[in-house]
Amino acid sequence: MQGNSVWVDGMGNVHSFPTENRSDAQSIEICLKLKAIAIEMSQQGFSQTTHLMSPNFSDEMQCRHNELAIVCALINTNKGETIHVLNSTYISSHCHLLASFISKTAERKIMVRDLKYLHVFEEGKCSRRPVVSNSLD
Repeated sequence: MQGNSVWVDGMGNVHSFPTENRSDAQSIEICLKLKAIAIEMSQQGFSQTTHLMSPNFSDEMQCRHNELAIVCALINTNKGETIHVLNSTYISSHCHLLASFISKTAERKIMVRDLKYLHVFEEGKCSRRPVVSNSLD
């Protein structure tokens, strides 16, 4: 299943991150920030960060679209602002780990809505609530 994650900035601009396409205007900046976060995670003992280190995007990384949307929002919002991301599939363990890490180190609340749950990441922890509908409308 092809995935897509979306973050809408404060100006109403939609930043879409489909699995098969990496055409956001800030792709290079987002990739560099993601790599820097992966290095920081690795230095703090997280072992599941190697897939974040490559500057090349690969289709087998189904979660990559979530990670890119979260990092895009992180780059483009101010400290303390909540990050909201919509995901058309399910959040993977890699993305879950990344969102937890960012919520703690960047002191951000991150909300990711997938097909079944609203995941709320705060201070390195995640709580989740079932969504009422399977539609992302």
